[in-house]
Amino acid sequence: MLHKIIAICLSGLFAFQIHATSIAHLSSTLTAQQAQQDVEQWIDFIEKTHPDLSYTVKDVEQFYKKVDGLKKQFEKPILVKDFWLEMMTLNSELSDGHLSLTPPKLAEIAREHIANGGALFPFRVVFDGDDLVIKSKLNKQHSSMQGYKIHNINGVAIAEILAPLFQRTHGDSLIQQRAILQTRFSEYYWLYYGNQTKFVIDVENDHVINNVVLDLTAQSPSDVISLDKSFEKTFNFEVNNNAGVLTVKSFRYYKDKEKFNQFFKSVFQKIKSQKLDHLVIDVRGNGGGDDTWKQGILPYIADKPWRTGSKYKLKVLEG
Repeated sequence: MLHKIIAICLSGLFAFQIHATSIAHLSSTLTAQQAQQDVEQWIDFIEKTHPDLSYTVKDVEQFYKKVDGLKKQFEKPILVKDFWLEMMTLNSELSDGHLSLTPPKLAEIAREHIANGGALFPFRVVFDGDDLVIKSKLNKQHSSMQGYKIHNINGVAIAEILAPLFQRTHGDSLIQQRAILQTRFSEYYWLYYGNQTKFVIDVENDHVINNVVLDLTAQSPSDVISLDKSFEKTFNFEVNNNAGVLTVKSFRYYKDKEKFNQFFKSVFQKIKSQKLDHLVIDVRGNGGGDDTWKQGILPYIADKPWRTGSKYKLKVLEG
């Protein structure tokens, strides 16, 4: 039986009221009182809104001990970046695909980091089982090292590198954690291991190649993924060999409702008029959102009520 739970997507809700972050902010310092208040506010928020922690948390009592341990750990001033790194360890404890403790606007901060002379690991990666494989350059351009399995980075085995990153990645299973971490590996690597403008990697394709030097002293924001969130970049439709490819990069409610509805209407009109045999809906770059798919897609692909779950647990919030 499929069970569903209404969960909270949380990113950056703390007492010091972050509305935008920056490199300077990550390098600023919280007092012990601020850090402890932030933990208290977060756990208070969870207790007031989460339907049932035991749904995903394996040992709720141990989880609270972990939270108390963090509060005791914050008995002296701490950098905002280090505070986040400690709080992010709760992600693996929560084991939830919708509940996440992650620094807000991390991709934008990473671009600022590069603009200030820093660097990021220059490849997009994908997991193949336990192996981490190079997919492309960070800006999605083709790389001659595409398909190469990474053995180590700067002399550290990839399994050792990944362990603390997985601990800080949310997800309800290892499979989902891999899917999430591979989309933000460069940012998480930088956040945890600090800035490095030179990487020496050992990789393997048909054979092992050791000591590949990547000098990134001249890396620029154009070398990383574009953060263009315009309508045209978020929603796209193409036809390839009698198959339609509908790319949907977000299910967040779009500000222009009429434009949103008209786009999907036109897509399915084209599918019908061109008598296409297949439709691929590409959501690989989709971070989630709300129920806009019910208005944009579902009416065109379902001809009867579609049951998406068998059981829900939810909590009625005060007010």
